[in-house]
Amino acid sequence: MSKSLIILEKYLQFCATFPPETLKKTMNGAGPSGKGNLVKDTLFYKFNVTEAANVHDFLYSKYGPKEILRKDADDMFLKMMLSKLKSHSVFSQFLNKPLVYAYYTSVRLFGGSFWTKEKIDW
Repeated sequence: MSKSLIILEKYLQFCATFPPETLKKTMNGAGPSGKGNLVKDTLFYKFNVTEAANVHDFLYSKYGPKEILRKDADDMFLKMMLSKLKSHSVFSQFLNKPLVYAYYTSVRLFGGSFWTKEKIDW
């Protein structure tokens, strides 16, 4: 099974298994919690990255699959954003693609302190 399928399967299981309070504490969209609107979930022309960011948050959390590395989580974040962007207009793609890569670069550079190494079995 590919890493992408493992990630999506575990993410869907997590969302179906845990109560809303746990989901809310674990996943907060694109911006780091407590930082206000520093990082937007919705970019130009209503391009929204919340789902990709939530999967990324899940993977960074203690609930993420043990076999998934931080680089895998970041690459999945990029893959999901680019995949969704393909369904938008050419103009939206032109404006948002640099932001997608900026978000990816940001998590690669600054995400290490948020990565949870100790994953739990659930």
